[in-house]
Amino acid sequence: MGKFVHAGVGLGALLALSQGVADARPRAGLTDGAKALLGTGGLFLVVEDNLALPVNAKGKPSQFLLAAPKRLELLEARVNGDLALAIEDELYLWKDGALELFASKIGAMPWPSPDGKLVASINDKKTLTLTAGATARNLPYRRQGRWEFENPYITPDAAKVLVDIKDYSQDLDVYAFLVVDVKTLEYEEVALSKNFVPGPSRRALGPRQVAIQMFSNSTDENGLTKLDETNTVVFDFATHKMTTAPAELRFGRVSPSGLLTIAQGELKQNDEKTCGARESGLVEKDKPEPLPVKTIDGSIVTLLDFLPDETGIIASVLTIKTCKWRGAIVPLGGDDDPKKWAAFPLPAREGKLTGRVLTTAAVAASGAKVPAWMKKPAAK
Repeated sequence: MGKFVHAGVGLGALLALSQGVADARPRAGLTDGAKALLGTGGLFLVVEDNLALPVNAKGKPSQFLLAAPKRLELLEARVNGDLALAIEDELYLWKDGALELFASKIGAMPWPSPDGKLVASINDKKTLTLTAGATARNLPYRRQGRWEFENPYITPDAAKVLVDIKDYSQDLDVYAFLVVDVKTLEYEEVALSKNFVPGPSRRALGPRQVAIQMFSNSTDENGLTKLDETNTVVFDFATHKMTTAPAELRFGRVSPSGLLTIAQGELKQNDEKTCGARESGLVEKDKPEPLPVKTIDGSIVTLLDFLPDETGIIASVLTIKTCKWRGAIVPLGGDDDPKKWAAFPLPAREGKLTGRVLTTAAVAASGAKVPAWMKKPAAK
């Protein structure tokens, strides 16, 4: 799937930058409304709108942060088991219903190490920055053509960084991996087969192996570029080779009990391609095939996140004919007739909608238990 090109660079060539956190700078804080929602059992954060929604009927929608940020992102990587958020150019941990600052002056697509002591991010699309404490190092890497970095990843031992190189000099984008030694900044380039596109999702499978979602890059009947999911690969940092991941490995949102995963499927669109959404399925732990989600004919259900007690899933439902979206709670372990799904107050608008259920430690701990409905035999 690739070939290797090596170029070593020592520490003397790196650029050191001061990255101290300014004490006088205002920090991100939650609104009183968001804090109140946490007291009722949790909130659902709509990232694009800085909006906190109640996960039950006891609360009212509220802004999430006091000052609406230009940048608010939920990170895939966790730090010491805690959820991480990027707010402007700072990284915060979600700790027991509050935000705790742990890194500052971070670029795009940040990925922290599991202990939070190292953060890899992208600046100006062509600079890989490794930030540790008050010091940042920029990788001195150059290449011919039109290209940029994407999706940095740090191994659990913080010894290696993997970052995608996207070369868009040709009609179809061509990708390669760059493997960087954190200590020496020596790097090695691993070319991918033509038309292979690495996705942003990464999952550590050990100290030096990572699972990566892979797509194929092609053109449709109209000559437009399209991405099709192919399979998940495992990249080995020792051999720089890729193998097919186990069939039961799935990327997606994991339930509080850890027994279910939301697996997003392929993109479905109407005939005019004026609207569309990704179908969803549920995957049981250690089982390869997803369980289908019932839908009303002519609609597409995108599952977003589990309720804290795992009795239902917050979902976005798109009606293809009208191109209208609505929020709903898809029940688990009960009547799953779509016509009886309870409404959920998601913003009714087009475009990307991402979100996450946030809770306090006490609620999260209670949700980590096996839900009562999963202990009972299915109704006949």
